[in-house]
Amino acid sequence: MALQFGGGWQSDAQLHTLIEVLATVISCFVGIIAVVRFYSKKNNAFLFLGTGFIGTGLLDGYHAVVTSSFFAPYLPSGLPSLIPWSWVASRTFLSACLLFSWLAWRREQRQSKLGQISEGVIYLGSGVLLLASFVFFAFVPLPRAYYPEFIFHRPGEFFPALCFGLALAGYLGKGGWKTD
Repeated sequence: MALQFGGGWQSDAQLHTLIEVLATVISCFVGIIAVVRFYSKKNNAFLFLGTGFIGTGLLDGYHAVVTSSFFAPYLPSGLPSLIPWSWVASRTFLSACLLFSWLAWRREQRQSKLGQISEGVIYLGSGVLLLASFVFFAFVPLPRAYYPEFIFHRPGEFFPALCFGLALAGYLGKGGWKTD
């Protein structure tokens, strides 16, 4: 299946898989750097950021695998539904991790050390969400993702956009960017 882009350039499923693998490597690398930063100076924001990017990398890798031409016949959903839904999963995971990191910071500000979330809870929560995503896309038939009759053709993109926006507003309101 060839993909057509604006200027007449065409791509295929193999190039898509290669680009997704590259996105996986970059995201995991960023996540590992953030986790190393967390262990050098304990700050839960970096742990949330690290697990968010590592999870995003794993979900992007999963997206690359399930949308490759080899695995497509074995999954309950066709590529027109599977591609956009498995793609948005990694964005949803990252945006939720960023929002949770801000919420955890607020909790720590209010409750001091008692409000700090342990790293085990963060790892366990991330692992459960990732595993649930993998199982969901492997076994659940997905609805269509594109709605050309709507003004916004992909309403599934609103949730990650909302989480990114709330995290941005929270971190801007936090004001740490003024001095650090």
